[in-house]
Amino acid sequence: MSKIKEIFGEGSGLNLLDIKNAINSDILHENDEIEFKDADRFINEEKSKLSKKKKKSNQINKIVSELVSFLNSGRGVGLLILGLEENDQIAIKGVTTLKDKEQIRNLIYKQIGTIPSNIKPFKLDIIPVPFDEGNIFLIEVGSNNLDGIYYSKLDNNVYIRRGDETKTLDIPSFLELLANKNHAKIFTKFQQHADKDSYSFGIKLYNEGLEPGRYIYNSINVVSNSNLNYSIEGSSIEKQRSSDIDLKNMKGFDLNMNEINVPVNGLDFGSKDKTIESSLNKFFTYDNFSISSFRNLAGYPPSSIFIYPQVTFSIGKLSIEKKDFKMVITINNYENRGHTKQIFLFQGDKNGITHKELLSEYNSYLNL
Repeated sequence: MSKIKEIFGEGSGLNLLDIKNAINSDILHENDEIEFKDADRFINEEKSKLSKKKKKSNQINKIVSELVSFLNSGRGVGLLILGLEENDQIAIKGVTTLKDKEQIRNLIYKQIGTIPSNIKPFKLDIIPVPFDEGNIFLIEVGSNNLDGIYYSKLDNNVYIRRGDETKTLDIPSFLELLANKNHAKIFTKFQQHADKDSYSFGIKLYNEGLEPGRYIYNSINVVSNSNLNYSIEGSSIEKQRSSDIDLKNMKGFDLNMNEINVPVNGLDFGSKDKTIESSLNKFFTYDNFSISSFRNLAGYPPSSIFIYPQVTFSIGKLSIEKKDFKMVITINNYENRGHTKQIFLFQGDKNGITHKELLSEYNSYLNL
């Protein structure tokens, strides 16, 4: 609920006063990621022209088309507020023709299609705020795959956001959008190996995109206890090469380590989420940790190695001393047409080691 939190500072327990305060403080206006709809008005306008069934379909499509436009545009996020109307000023109208939050959720998921059809479902949050005899509905969507294209199944149209307006794409614009979204998406995975002397992980690149990855540059920043012994070793391309090019002296992951000065006011882990930044900084006392930076200097020669879609490629190995420790690894993968950022948290104690991914995001260079 990034937009809701951005505007209201919270994601639950909202009431009418919160909405009025946001309006009065001039932080709530229609733009490329926010749209208002007086749902009752556009339903009532159709009463004399449409049957009850068609009226309901028309109502849902006006909601669906706005949400589709958010998913196809910019960051792939947007907030639709049903029950507000903005002309010269914002008026609170409320919604009486829609009652059931879960029914709205099911209709939205049912009527939004994707190209390709198997991409990860988009995020959807619906918050009803009581008003008179009805509600104001805050409906927020967020794309989990910026390579996908979304469309309304009710009219088979693709919509996109232009400023504070929703536009239907013509065929040339649709093909241009499709071409711009056909990118490689290179992420890093850690696969734990059995090792009696240390905690050992294979480091692998994985392409979640729709095109082969090329010109890949990878960087790893490690924050850990200062007394922790660990190493990162690179893999040779020669062992995995799939061409006849001579790669005897080339490293697929040629690592250099650089010590970085410790910031006085804490670390910036590169996440836009302040909650993640705050929680990570609490893991360390600043007189007892070290920072190291690893850079893949060689990259992957585009003439010899591609990272194909849905394929993993080994680039190295992480070994960590078996003891109590805390480690945060920030990874940036730069590819020909886009960039991914990931943050991993590793923790070890007498019971073993755990690791989890705290952040995983992709941005096309067109959206940076």
